[in-house]
Amino acid sequence: MIISHSQGQVGNEEVPQSAKTKFSKQKEILSYLPPLLITAYGIMAIGPNPSIYDRFAAKRDVQKAFPGFYSPADNYMQFIPTATVFGLSLCGIKGKHNLKDQIILYACSMILSEGIATGLKYTTKVLRPDNSTYNSFPSGHTTSAFTGAEQMNQEYGSSSILYSLFGYTVASATGYMRMMNNRHWLSDVLVGAGIGMVSTKLVYAVYPKIKKRFFPDKVKENYSIM
Repeated sequence: MIISHSQGQVGNEEVPQSAKTKFSKQKEILSYLPPLLITAYGIMAIGPNPSIYDRFAAKRDVQKAFPGFYSPADNYMQFIPTATVFGLSLCGIKGKHNLKDQIILYACSMILSEGIATGLKYTTKVLRPDNSTYNSFPSGHTTSAFTGAEQMNQEYGSSSILYSLFGYTVASATGYMRMMNNRHWLSDVLVGAGIGMVSTKLVYAVYPKIKKRFFPDKVKENYSIM
């Protein structure tokens, strides 16, 4: 009777765990939806497209609201989310990974995201809104900013949504300032944001498998310590 009761408990515990794992995977897949929708809208906004708010309408409104605006702040704002992640880690506020892994994850995310952005810049050859050069699409600053913002979301988003909101707000402000400076179109900023977020999500999804594959002893050691 006792054995039978224990087996029933084990069986009942396994079902919720399985459901939890399935829900976690579904949640991870759905997390790709916002950046993909942002990217899709950015592509449509290249226009001219009178059925949506396209890049030309956005430029008109932004330049009307901020005529002659110039600020170099966006050159530094793009790195604030990542600097905050490293700063929190150095202050002892633990994220999903330790500082060493965070640095590796950031480097890999930047290589992927900026590689894609740079490749598009010199294949699409879109003229910047200020008519300076033909490398406008997508925005490298925005890609960098949202790469860092997504890393903050991955590392600290489960602890508090405020971390995620901070990262995404700073990244969005960076993209908007690129438009205020008349250096990028709306389409450049939106697609850059999508590339940054998706690239970072992919790196975070693959990294544990790579680490387990190439550094199995280290992983076992960490589990033993835990």
